This record gives sequence, structure tokens and C-alpha cells, in this order.
Amino acid sequence: MAKNKMLRGLIYQTFDTESDCAKALGWNRQQLNKITNNKKKPTVDELNELAKVLNTNVETIFKFFLPSESPID
Repeated sequence: MAKNKMLRGLIYQTFDTESDCAKALGWNRQQLNKITNNKKKPTVDELNELAKVLNTNVETIFKFFLPSESPID
């Protein structure tokens, strides 16, 4: 699977490494790595935690995992 480049870009705007981001989250590096490598979809709680440490809103993080809008309006 492809890496989540948008999320990784945001991480590297804020932290020097993914490990630094994981530490700020209180997670182990593998937990964050599974998300950034699209091997695991984050939970709502994980999305909120990511948004907080990355100084953005949860909607921005959410869009990295569902980039297109729903065809149902």
C-alpha cells in the first residue's frame, strides 16, 4: 500500500521524525507507522490526538483518510 504522504508531510512540518511525533502522542513508533503506511485506519480518538499534536483541526486529518467527498448529499 502507498504511504499517506499528506499525513507524513504534516508530521514533518511539526516534528523532525515520526518517532518524535509518536512520543508526543504517547504512542510507540509502530502504532504511528501503521497509520502513516496505510496499514491501519486510525480511530476517532487517534484522529483527535493527531490533530492536537499537529496543531490542526480533526477535519484536516480526517481528509487524509477519506480524500474525496461523498457522492450522497
